[in-house]
Amino acid sequence: MQDHDTNAIDIDALVRKYIQNTCTPEELEAFIQLCNNPFLEDRLKMAMEKVWNDTPNQAHLRAEHSQFIRTQIEASLYYKKSEWYQLHHYWKVAAAVALLLISSFLAYQYQDSLRELVDPVKMVTVHNPAGKRSKILLPDGTTVWLNAESTLTYPHWFKRARRAVELSGEAFFEVKRKEDQPFNIQAGTIETTVLGTSFNIRSYQNEKFVITVATGKVKVEDAEKHGLLLLANQQTSYRSASGFSKIETINAGEALAWTKGTLLFNNKTFKEVATMLERWYNVKIILANDKLNNCVLMGEHTNQSLNSVLYTLQFILDIRYTYKDGVVNIKGEGCAAVNP
Repeated sequence: MQDHDTNAIDIDALVRKYIQNTCTPEELEAFIQLCNNPFLEDRLKMAMEKVWNDTPNQAHLRAEHSQFIRTQIEASLYYKKSEWYQLHHYWKVAAAVALLLISSFLAYQYQDSLRELVDPVKMVTVHNPAGKRSKILLPDGTTVWLNAESTLTYPHWFKRARRAVELSGEAFFEVKRKEDQPFNIQAGTIETTVLGTSFNIRSYQNEKFVITVATGKVKVEDAEKHGLLLLANQQTSYRSASGFSKIETINAGEALAWTKGTLLFNNKTFKEVATMLERWYNVKIILANDKLNNCVLMGEHTNQSLNSVLYTLQFILDIRYTYKDGVVNIKGEGCAAVNP
């Protein structure tokens, strides 16, 4: 076996060619001699580090994948055999290691495409009609509470780049934290982006968009990429005509009360309350007097029947109501005596 002058060898280039499986037989022999030279171990390790840091897309690899590939590279650099092994055997070992590295890297880079070949993404749609609320566990471990008259659409597995869902209506999200995989919610024209946090989105058709953050931080953007960053106990709303409102500091628990079976009327007009009752109890409410629409209500009703809530409102607003076949008719003079 010919001795090579190590001072004349570009070790960085030789290591790179070995990893890429492009060594000539002469270069492979030189590489093997370097590996068997105890005085060059540190130099070889430095070369390995340089090759690793120069690897394209290395910054995007998950920790477990990068550590695996890195370990394989280091193992290949210090793989030693006794002198009686022939050159062709080293060539087979080098080719096998290079193939393993390339296969591992490509399998990670293209794992979404590979999985889709055997398990095509299917969209799952959960719809709650009026009167129904549900709890949903997403494939990534995120938990969603879906309110009445609401629809959530999501894939049955999430791709590596991001986790994306669509919402119409209202939902509270407890997002499983994944630093390298943002979670996106599209609700109408508004996109919400988080890594791991909890927040409530209210996005019913023909109503303003409202988002309330319970924990962590959340970014919201409209179609023109105008957006805000919200922190815990902050809330903003959006209308297409005026854009995002000023961020308010609130008690997030009030916006989440519905997830615990509580109807909370906090400075709500009777018109707004009627809409809430229709969704909550799956009924139709008819206000006979338009003056009732502007009455402002305060109240909290936890796990109560519709009759119980209406009975309370009857005394507060001096109203009369009838309930038959899913329709509630409400009559009254208005609310001049209560918050005129």
